[in-house]
Amino acid sequence: MSRQQTLGRYVCGASIERDEDAFRALLRFMIGDSFQRSSRYRCTLEQHDGEHHACVYDPGKPQRVSLWLRWANDRPELSLRWVRDCPAASEAGDGCCQYIDHQGGHTWEVTDPEHDMFQAIAPALEELFRDPS
Repeated sequence: MSRQQTLGRYVCGASIERDEDAFRALLRFMIGDSFQRSSRYRCTLEQHDGEHHACVYDPGKPQRVSLWLRWANDRPELSLRWVRDCPAASEAGDGCCQYIDHQGGHTWEVTDPEHDMFQAIAPALEELFRDPS
């Protein structure tokens, strides 16, 4: 994926931990066993005030809808909802990985320092965990 990110525009990165049995049961009910068994979710919108959003499950094409977790830092409740994918695409043909009508920039317009860090150390991790046989 080519990345045409704009310097100074970053993802929000706010995170929430959800590892309760009830939350996992709800996810299992909504999407079966195909969800990633993560307990940490990060807001991927451009830096903002207000509610945060994290994609919990993207079934891929042709569905063009994803399951999103929504929460606010000042309230304990959260919600899960199926939302259509953002139809925007960059000049290079990269699709936006957000939901339709999201606030802020598209994914190719913002920088995610955590993602970039993992991309930078990935080769070293692959070498470290390579099977010696």
